[in-house]
Amino acid sequence: MERLGKGIGRKIGLVGLLLLFLWGCTVSLLDQAWQGNLNPQDGNQIIISYCQSCHIHKDIPNNQCLEEKPVLYDRPPYKTATECWICHFVESNSWSLYQENRHTRRPEEVKQGQYKDFEKKASKEIESRRQKQKDDKGPSQLSQQRP
Repeated sequence: MERLGKGIGRKIGLVGLLLLFLWGCTVSLLDQAWQGNLNPQDGNQIIISYCQSCHIHKDIPNNQCLEEKPVLYDRPPYKTATECWICHFVESNSWSLYQENRHTRRPEEVKQGQYKDFEKKASKEIESRRQKQKDDKGPSQLSQQRP
């Protein structure tokens, strides 16, 4: 009987280690939102909630940035932004698991060309999404048009 108990304990331990390993490989919804990997509505809501958790931004209305700020920029993807991650990002401190620095790609910095690499990446991501939406709509519309 004692031997049976050790076998079960060992299996539970292995399952626990496996779960811990898999948990370490997951990407949080917040990280997915910052990377632009969620649909725009969900990503924006997650980022807005995160930003409003800060004492400085707790009273900012939900869509204030997206309604007021794009006109301050001189080019896409900022001028046409419909998602928070285009202008905002966080950097994690590599020495601390829980310390992050929040940043905004400000119009002055954009005009100086500080984010050229990001702009290329973001433009490709946005175009890829548009193409995917077109592709998703295309076949279903075609099948509806045919007798």
